[in-house]
Amino acid sequence: MKGNRRIFSAIATWFTAVVTPIVAAAASDATEPTSEVHRQFSTILYTVIIIAAVVLLLISLFFLWRYRRLAEKERRLRQQRERLLSVVSHEIRSPLVTLMTSLKMLRDCIDVSRKETIDIVNNIMSSIGNQLQMTSNLISWGQLQTGILKPNLINFDAMSVINEAEKLVGESLKTKSMQIVHEIPARHIFVFADRQMILTILRNLLHNSIKFSNTEDKITVKVERENDFFAFYIIDEGVGIKPEVAANLFKSPSKSTKGTYGEEGSGYGLSLCQTFVEKCGGTIALAPEYRIGEKGVAIRFTLVASKNQSL
Repeated sequence: MKGNRRIFSAIATWFTAVVTPIVAAAASDATEPTSEVHRQFSTILYTVIIIAAVVLLLISLFFLWRYRRLAEKERRLRQQRERLLSVVSHEIRSPLVTLMTSLKMLRDCIDVSRKETIDIVNNIMSSIGNQLQMTSNLISWGQLQTGILKPNLINFDAMSVINEAEKLVGESLKTKSMQIVHEIPARHIFVFADRQMILTILRNLLHNSIKFSNTEDKITVKVERENDFFAFYIIDEGVGIKPEVAANLFKSPSKSTKGTYGEEGSGYGLSLCQTFVEKCGGTIALAPEYRIGEKGVAIRFTLVASKNQSL
């Protein structure tokens, strides 16, 4: 802020130094006897000089504005880099520690029962799944920041992507004995979007629903037609969300919260979902009217419907 004040002060001083002598000279010319032609010429000259000074002032202010924008962008990038280093050093390392602990238990407990073995293996698989999810989000975030990742918009059946996303979170569902139910009006839902981005969105939203749900809870995947769009809803029966968290839910990076089984996250998942949805021409937001009871979270996102639904 001090730097900005100094710049503004310098511009104001410069403008005053340029304009004040011109105004004084114009006033002097007005009082001195001179020809009409000379007076008109002086007026035009002073007007041109003042206009030039104003233009230079506006150019200076424009470059100052650009400088401040670039400085703010650099500040945000620096914060994101620091956040990324924090994620890499802590939240990625934590699941690896869990894996190592579980493997040591298998090694040291020779007389472990079958049930205990299954529990340990499930714990390992869940940790690996969370790790893959986190790594995928971080890679996608990095590609977005560098401009490598661009949308490839095509017509495709969203039902195939929904089924694929459900398979990817299948082990996490088994760990909590959960199920996914559909409220979808048709066998095929053709949309115009980037297929891989939509898969990432669905995987993240399902993963979050599982993360904050309890054993034997249910997740509902609902689809509705809304004019030229399809609205997709992911509705869970989990622990819900606090108002202060909901207000910043899609901001990047958000503070990661542990799940009901202590699951970790990167804090980039929902922000990534918002970016991907917007790149595909849709919107994403909380849909509190679809919550089940007092708890749970419902998230709604829209995608452009293909003009031909019989592809």
